[in-house]
Amino acid sequence: MAQDVFQVQLGDPIAWKLDSLLINFDDNNADLLATSCTLNYTRNVSNTYPINTNKRIVIAGIPRGTLTIGCIVGPVGDLKAFIDRFGDVCSITSNTMTIRPGGVIPCEGQTVKKLKLTLTGCLIDSFGLNIENSDGMGMVRSQISMTFTGLQAENI
Repeated sequence: MAQDVFQVQLGDPIAWKLDSLLINFDDNNADLLATSCTLNYTRNVSNTYPINTNKRIVIAGIPRGTLTIGCIVGPVGDLKAFIDRFGDVCSITSNTMTIRPGGVIPCEGQTVKKLKLTLTGCLIDSFGLNIENSDGMGMVRSQISMTFTGLQAENI
């Protein structure tokens, strides 16, 4: 057998199917029908090199996250409730959202741990709407951008 170009020895791949992505924003399980989701969680990191020592000091800043959700506008009440809740800056301390892949189906003989992300301090900073007619079918899509202040990840 030929050697890998990067000289990496990999085991057998792990495969699964992802049938859906659920974004829960409320305790009553009212879910948005998400078509895309992009999450970024960053913080500034500064390296300082004092002139009186040969050590490096690493200073980490406060984290900040951004989330962009593309969704199909379904029941009007769900989208309106979402905007009302996550658009109110006065509710930022209670605005929590969970993102979890749903419908993860492992292939035969494999087990898959499911990931659950919990975002805290969520606040909408941009909302867009696209109405289109394609192949005789009307579609209403929304693009929502948010910021958040904390991120927790766990296996479920």
